[in-house]
Amino acid sequence: MTKHFSAAFGIGLGILLLASLPFVFSDLDLALSAAAFRQGGWPLGDRWLWIALYRWGTLPGLLLGIGSLAALAASWFKPSWETYRRPAAVVLVTLLLGPGLLVNVLGKGYWGRPRPRDVISLGGAEKFQRVCEPGLPGRGKSFPSGHPSVGYLFCVLFFLDSGKRRRWIWMGFGLILGTSLGIARDMQSAHFTSDVHWSGG
Repeated sequence: MTKHFSAAFGIGLGILLLASLPFVFSDLDLALSAAAFRQGGWPLGDRWLWIALYRWGTLPGLLLGIGSLAALAASWFKPSWETYRRPAAVVLVTLLLGPGLLVNVLGKGYWGRPRPRDVISLGGAEKFQRVCEPGLPGRGKSFPSGHPSVGYLFCVLFFLDSGKRRRWIWMGFGLILGTSLGIARDMQSAHFTSDVHWSGG
């Protein structure tokens, strides 16, 4: 597990930083959000698929967290469940530190990036800020995106499942779910593309 984690961490960090460069040195975020802006509003965000993802898309990740908590509790009472103790603990810690602390408490609470719908050129009253530009803490909650981070939680199972085929299934599912939630939030003018990108980091 440690070998896989170290390699994946290095590769993931490299991809995260390289893919961030276009958003750091240009207004690509603004251009992508403007593409979904129609006649002073965001009608694409009202489509049933994006609404369904917004309302229910985090449910699989939350159920994974609840299931991990149940498995962790059961492992202290049933010897046969001890093998699930460490994986369950890893999932819970990832959920609490990732989507919980880093994304929703520290990121949203202190980075202060305005959402697309709050930016002047997209119908709001705030100045556009690139992903590398912190704003006033508590002023904007665009960075990073919360919903996708819960979807990306499934990627951690890649490091916990011993099955070679299953671990790639978990990785693929996590990437697809997280990205789908990110697209939904982009369409609803709640986040920029780079916000979603960093929520998976």
